[in-house]
Amino acid sequence: NANGSRYDYVLSPLMGSDSYTEQLGILYDTARIELVDAGGTIPDPNNLLFREPMLSLFRTRAANPSEAFSFALVNVHIDPDRTRAELDVMSEVWQWLRAAMPGEDDVIVLGDFNEPPYRYGNLWQIATLRAALPDGVATNTLRTQAYDNILFDGQRTREYTGQSGVMDIEQAYGLTRDEARAVSDHLPVWASFSAGESLPPQYANQPTGKSW
Repeated sequence: NANGSRYDYVLSPLMGSDSYTEQLGILYDTARIELVDAGGTIPDPNNLLFREPMLSLFRTRAANPSEAFSFALVNVHIDPDRTRAELDVMSEVWQWLRAAMPGEDDVIVLGDFNEPPYRYGNLWQIATLRAALPDGVATNTLRTQAYDNILFDGQRTREYTGQSGVMDIEQAYGLTRDEARAVSDHLPVWASFSAGESLPPQYANQPTGKSW
């Protein structure tokens, strides 16, 4: 925020094992986005995921608050050693989210899936699931793997503009490949959504807000 920006963040608890832990986080621009509920981690009573996904609720700071785009962000980091099993569990997480938040139609799951979309397993049993980045779009710094993505329901999240991509931090900041890898072995991925709510008719009269 040294340049006058107003960014803030929410963090998950430390997760992992006795030998390794990490936190998930969501960074957001408070001039454009309002934090509705910092939330927490999604329940995983059977310990099927090495890191429980992080869930937080937001809405845009639209001129008319009643028309602001509200959405749930679910930050995930799939264990690279258990990708197939954990990605299959994510289909159950998706169903849990739908049951836990019946009034929120816009659920956006994003992060490091450690696999390209064609290997998302049972997630593709959700017929309306959409990945912002298609197969073949490399997201690691070496440009060799498609690890990261942004997923949402293509029928419900009408706010998606159809624009998405991967930010080349080497070009943006004049870095060498080694300098970029020192920042991260992943590149930022992005997708664009409108600031105003665009509810499908079946959700237009449903309540919004937290119910989980």
